[in-house]
Amino acid sequence: MKQIIPLLLIVGILIGASYKFTATNLTEENVKKTVDIIKISPPNLKVYHSVNKYALEFGIPFKYAFNTVEEETGYKNPLDYTYNHAQTSYADAEGPWQFLLSTAREVSDNPTLTRERLRYDVELNTMLSMKYQRQLKNRYKKWELAYGYYNTGYPKINQYARNIVN
Repeated sequence: MKQIIPLLLIVGILIGASYKFTATNLTEENVKKTVDIIKISPPNLKVYHSVNKYALEFGIPFKYAFNTVEEETGYKNPLDYTYNHAQTSYADAEGPWQFLLSTAREVSDNPTLTRERLRYDVELNTMLSMKYQRQLKNRYKKWELAYGYYNTGYPKINQYARNIVN
């Protein structure tokens, strides 16, 4: 039974099923509660869902988005239950996209954004990263330069950028 539930979640997400369902609470008030399946999913599924959602929203090629998260934190696919999204780099970059807190605060225009939220909130980390990637692409006109900047802070084509776009 424990193996069936994750499989059903994956199938539902992969076929584009509704991400929310309503369950009726059988109290006197008969209150309806909404459960967001993505919020209760493991990180590997959250990353998959968030990449698909925000890559589309910000016009990031899916291949580049998935290559970036793989390059940053070793994400392989939505079936990899060993994936650790809450990584911190030696440079204090956080979460699946290894986003610096200072950059995340700037991109989000939220000076009170915390390191913990950036590290553990997969959807927020993904949304900010996709938004930032779009800003960099708009600024430097080429994906290779945008990803070089994402990696180093300088608009240059390096091996990291080549790994993302090839």
